[in-house]
Amino acid sequence: MLIERITAAADAQIEQKIETVGRDQWVWLEKSILLQSIDHHWKEHLATLDALRAVIHLRAYAQRNPLNEYKAEAFALFERMLASVREAVSQTTSLARFEPMPREVLDGLQETHIDPTTGHNEAGPDTTVSAGFFGAGLSGLGGVALTAPAAATSGVDLADPTTWWNTGRNEPCPCGSGKKYKHCHGATA
Repeated sequence: MLIERITAAADAQIEQKIETVGRDQWVWLEKSILLQSIDHHWKEHLATLDALRAVIHLRAYAQRNPLNEYKAEAFALFERMLASVREAVSQTTSLARFEPMPREVLDGLQETHIDPTTGHNEAGPDTTVSAGFFGAGLSGLGGVALTAPAAATSGVDLADPTTWWNTGRNEPCPCGSGKKYKHCHGATA
């Protein structure tokens, strides 16, 4: 009778969450939670199997076949992993809380699609990201060239190579070649 009551309460709680989120979104959330849990527990399972493989040879001292022992232990570990996945998914779905966002927050959100090569927003008005990271001076596959605004903030004078000494080896060369500093002007230093 106690199990039936707990099951009914859990089912009612899940149905309330499904109504809040919507059935399609709930199915997507369940799948997402399940995949994340399987991924996490599978990685742990593989690490445990590696550790087991390292010590299973000791069973030979007890006059047991290490291969058969490994198979039996691995199967038991797999069963424990499946139980852990079931428990983790049940716990996550039961403890998750969903609250609708206020309309003011949703209205304030703006969609952006930043092109990593140019820094331009492809979704709306053309707002360029700071030139220091995405910079307009891309040169082939060599990376991002240091542009004037970024150079000014880092204390580098593009006209004076003597100020380039504090440029990191793997940073783009301030000359604008698109190469790393260590392969351009830093190669002679």
